[in-house]
Amino acid sequence: MLIPGLHPAAIAVLGVLLICLILILLPRPWWRTRGYAGIRQDIYGIARLLQGAVERDGTDVLVVGNRHGRRVFVRFSASELEPPLQIRVPIASSLVLFCTPTSYRQPIATESKLFPDSRGGPVRIWSAKPAEANLVLTPEVRRELATLCTVSGLFSVENRECVLSVPDLPASPFAGTVASRIDKVLKIATAADSMPDTEPLRAVSAPFSRAWIRTAEIVAILVLAATTIGLGRLPAPKAPPGPPVPSGVPAADAARIHGLQGWTLMQSGDFDSNARSWLQQAGIQASGQPTVAMGPEGTSTRVYALRSVTDPGKARVVILRDEDVVFDTELPSLALLARVPVREFDSARWRSDPPPVLPDGDGLLLVFDYQRPESGIVVFLQGPKTISLNPADFRSLRL
Repeated sequence: MLIPGLHPAAIAVLGVLLICLILILLPRPWWRTRGYAGIRQDIYGIARLLQGAVERDGTDVLVVGNRHGRRVFVRFSASELEPPLQIRVPIASSLVLFCTPTSYRQPIATESKLFPDSRGGPVRIWSAKPAEANLVLTPEVRRELATLCTVSGLFSVENRECVLSVPDLPASPFAGTVASRIDKVLKIATAADSMPDTEPLRAVSAPFSRAWIRTAEIVAILVLAATTIGLGRLPAPKAPPGPPVPSGVPAADAARIHGLQGWTLMQSGDFDSNARSWLQQAGIQASGQPTVAMGPEGTSTRVYALRSVTDPGKARVVILRDEDVVFDTELPSLALLARVPVREFDSARWRSDPPPVLPDGDGLLLVFDYQRPESGIVVFLQGPKTISLNPADFRSLRL
């Protein structure tokens, strides 16, 4: 034995820690950009431009750096719910402003008002504080907004941030194109912070570095290793009871769903009241455990809608087929959950063409905001895969 008297489990933990230490010491560009191999060079080109670092944020890749004395965040995402490219610049101003192409059809915050002089132009400008916005909307700023939104998509200034959401990635190589858009966002951020009674942000001059994180990781691993050696010589403590199983979720299924602690099964009253009324008109009772035959005959499919007990509004939807979890996603909100008959796969009006192969059974409708008809997603199962389709208007589905 490597260390006399050490428990075998402690030795196994030490082996894992050693592997982690090796991975930390190795260069990790490929690991941080896994899933984004086609644009890896562009991502690191932007990182060099910003004198920044490339980080992983779940399935997204985040570039954090500095440009002209300001912190800049560039996010790349493969999620259906997020834009593929987003540029964020923190500001000191409390200005609220939105700029959209004339073709943009999603609703803007109800308290925002459209600037009359933008009705006939290539973009539309909205603001909840028109008087303050007029101080910022110089001819130069209007030109930058027109360029950004005509080419790139939605631009917003709120929550003390300038955010440019780009619906489509430029053709690679695109580091130079993104750099140009960053500079335009920075010009607007500077204009927003020039408003009266706005405390300027402290200039950022040093290159952004997270080398201290690697040092902290190495120190943490060494501390864990020392602790493991110390605890490995002690008698094993009695295992504490497992986390409580949410009421309504069978114990067998709860054992297959990871991280159930802090979640509870949604009840009818947890869903949007208007959504419940809409379902009742179709003879359906809102439920956090709807009956949906999503698999072929002879298989068992169970659906669970969970809500967070610590983060109000946050929801989670889990689908199990037989003994496997085939779908598990967390959502910022969930207004509605319902079965969609398989006939709708071919007859419903979708925002993009469905695949040519039929699903295994019925689908599951998830609606994030009942007031937004386009905010629904229908999930179908097809073998081991899931198919996600966006209806043009979820209210047109025949449930």
